[in-house]
Amino acid sequence: MSRYIVIYLLFFQASCFSQVIIQGRILDEFGAPIQNAQVQASGWQLFSNQSGRFLLRLSESDIYQLQITHPDYFTTTHTWANQEVKKSPEGKLPDITLVRKKKGRVLFAFGGDVMLSRRYLESWFGETPLVRAQNEEKDARFIFKHLKPYMTLANISSVNLETTIGNFSAADSSSKGVLLQSPEVLLYALKWAGIDHVSLGNNHIYDYGEAGLITSLQSIQKSGLMYSGAGLDQTSAYSPAIYSSAKYALYSMMGWSGSDHADLVAGPNKGGAALGKLRQIQKFISMSAQQGQIPILQYHGGLEYQDHPTLVTENRLKIAIENGAALAIAHHPHRLQGFEVYQNKLIAYSLGNLAFDQFYPQTQLTAILYVWMDEQAFHRAEIIPFYLKGYIPTPATGQHRHEILSQLYSLSKARNTKLTASGGHAIIQTKSQTDTQISSGKMKAFHTNQKIFQLPNKPWHQSLKTITSSDPELRLRLGRNLIYGSDFENDDTFEHMERHWFTQGFRLLHNNNRDKPQNKLMSAHIQPYSSALLGMKDFRRVFIPDNPYTVTFNLQSKKDVQVRAY
Repeated sequence: MSRYIVIYLLFFQASCFSQVIIQGRILDEFGAPIQNAQVQASGWQLFSNQSGRFLLRLSESDIYQLQITHPDYFTTTHTWANQEVKKSPEGKLPDITLVRKKKGRVLFAFGGDVMLSRRYLESWFGETPLVRAQNEEKDARFIFKHLKPYMTLANISSVNLETTIGNFSAADSSSKGVLLQSPEVLLYALKWAGIDHVSLGNNHIYDYGEAGLITSLQSIQKSGLMYSGAGLDQTSAYSPAIYSSAKYALYSMMGWSGSDHADLVAGPNKGGAALGKLRQIQKFISMSAQQGQIPILQYHGGLEYQDHPTLVTENRLKIAIENGAALAIAHHPHRLQGFEVYQNKLIAYSLGNLAFDQFYPQTQLTAILYVWMDEQAFHRAEIIPFYLKGYIPTPATGQHRHEILSQLYSLSKARNTKLTASGGHAIIQTKSQTDTQISSGKMKAFHTNQKIFQLPNKPWHQSLKTITSSDPELRLRLGRNLIYGSDFENDDTFEHMERHWFTQGFRLLHNNNRDKPQNKLMSAHIQPYSSALLGMKDFRRVFIPDNPYTVTFNLQSKKDVQVRAY
């Protein structure tokens, strides 16, 4: 008899034999109920009642996406996993707040770093490429499919295009360690998904020198996308993209000039990115403000893979605000950082990756940022959590949503900026709001043979104040999960599988039970003749030497097996 091991998690399968109840309440920004808001999900629609409440009965599914519309308010989309709905009493969702439409009020949507290079096009680790040469357009659209319901709702959407566009040889490249080039189909997929503007002021737009920049700019112009941040000389590189009757001026700049071997910024007679040191930021932002424009800065700089911005980045973004920028958005660290309302204007210190092939766990957690502007005045922001599942951006649910929003809550709170909840999203307003805390602020220790136990589930916008125990000898150490998706919770959602495991000798099983169709056992099933291997593809930037770590796993076997963890 062959041996087998099952690593398991219980979750739910779509079925026509069972239904789920989803209910909630729709409010305006002052907490008043909104009547007759249309709620659409899974082909069904209804309207909120006088109390702003709605109740849906849907066929059970892994994912539910609700779109809420009202002629007097901006449309919103929220996504939940079945696990979240099932855990909530009677399927109640957090209250969803809508933003009223108003003359002059504009909705911006921002995303982080985007490319279609390396693992999107090539077979790394034996994976199937996501963009196949014979199916480029369809495959590229699939990658941005789940962004489309969100980006198309904004008046103008912008992402950081961190790549050259075209097909270049090594002879064309600059002497950099990391070179990125993406096919032209990327631009058309972005346009299809609702993107209007791309930020080019970054350290990859000049990876293939002048030839690469010329080809990239020609392709962007042909696609119809607006752009700013790079050009064939300084004048064009610093020219902002103008939106809405010469009102909003969208600037894009990078924070350093490159290296001794690769000069990446534009000069008087040389192409490249717009350099964004203090002098340039002050000059161009103040110039636009004096001309009656409303400048918005996207800045590319800081240290990669860090939770906090560098002092240089923080200083430059605040200088931009002080010189007239209505909004400052940053990227380059490849992971989310916090937000700050500074002088009643919003700063986003890093929006992380939006479509990038890195698989370090923290780089897979990201967000779309909605910002409502009343002319030059910041009105409100909304953070929509997203998760890069196998390099594909998908709405974050469950564990991923909680990790993203709780982390941003802590990072922003440290800057005196408070995030509150609206449905599955977080919101930021200029006025201070009362912070919500756990009622008791305490967790009682309990007797257990296990050395490790999880903290109780809590809303992401609540803080754990103290932990007490009757045992004076008890020593506690708090930690955080470093490997997302290790419970296979979302492995087959959004029509795409995870890609961060290296596997040998096992396969994923979906053990369906027709008698109880709401139950599906998701497992990693190993049935080897001798051995099987399960591991992460890359440990870099995950584990720090000499820090204490814990690995836990659940195994089910019909006979004794030997397990080794490295």
